[in-house]
Amino acid sequence: MKTILQTESSECGLACLAMVASHFGSHIDLADLRRRFSISLKGASLAQLMRHAGSMHLAARPLRLALEELGALKCPCILHWDLNHFVVLKKIKRSLRGIITVVILDPAVGERILTMTEVSDHFTGIALELLPTAQFEQQDATRKMSIKQLTGPVVGLRRALLQVFALALALEVFALVSPLFNQYVIDEVIVSGDHQLLQILVVGFALLLITQTLIGVARSMVLMRWSIDVGLQWSARVFSHLISLPAVFFENVIWVTCCRVSEVSPQSSKP
Repeated sequence: MKTILQTESSECGLACLAMVASHFGSHIDLADLRRRFSISLKGASLAQLMRHAGSMHLAARPLRLALEELGALKCPCILHWDLNHFVVLKKIKRSLRGIITVVILDPAVGERILTMTEVSDHFTGIALELLPTAQFEQQDATRKMSIKQLTGPVVGLRRALLQVFALALALEVFALVSPLFNQYVIDEVIVSGDHQLLQILVVGFALLLITQTLIGVARSMVLMRWSIDVGLQWSARVFSHLISLPAVFFENVIWVTCCRVSEVSPQSSKP
């Protein structure tokens, strides 16, 4: 069972539903759930999660229980956390020494392993068990993003690639021709002592070396110009997309980032 991280502060409930549905074999993207179910800026209530679960053909049973009764829940299930958050209870483990640890899938920070004492500081006593109904279907509705969708259209890409490959091919040809100079000098000039042929070979090899150097410089210039053009196009596309996003998106991203930093910083400060 994999962890699905939320990208907005209000979609922790949807992320939990996606994780539970994935456990039962229905792999759904969080973006698809975001389009199907509208969530307010304050997030989803327990009643809304039950309605959304019903739309996904998951039977929901809300429970109020004490901390000691967590082991009786059917995992995975959703727990109400910190009065304003939802997490998934993955499993409860008991070691040989009798120590009980709780594995939590937190859509804000990822998988966490907590003790019962730590769980008591966050768990509000509300849980939501989910089970697939007869209409529930196992499916893989995740969308795979291709490289073309990720990069978008790049103007001049084909022409630049053709130029780079042509110049690289020319350099390889010159690299293969260069050893012929040594062969002619050893086989013809040294054996026959033809100084005129040696001069012709030296001039020809010098021209060959100059041409090879110019082609190398031209290839470097094409690569540099192409990298600048591609970087400019991608930067402009990302900037235009960012300025079109609402301010709420950045507020939610900052909230999720702060939650993850707050969970990591106490652990990193330990010696």
